[in-house]
Amino acid sequence: MAVNGRRGAISRMDVLEVGDRFAVPGVSDILEQTLEALAKWRTFADEARVPEATAETIATDIDSWSTPLRA
Repeated sequence: MAVNGRRGAISRMDVLEVGDRFAVPGVSDILEQTLEALAKWRTFADEARVPEATAETIATDIDSWSTPLRA
């Protein structure tokens, strides 16, 4: 998936620019809520009894692409 013409190292600014371009109301709040939910992945995975190896793989993926959005 590309965001603002990027396929990697997508930044907070990229997401906000696309949200503004398409007049997404509350784009900043949506981004914050999404990041908060992603930060709770381990809790969700535990509650859903996701196997540890799978939960770890997903956590690693979440961290790798969401970290630039937190900055």
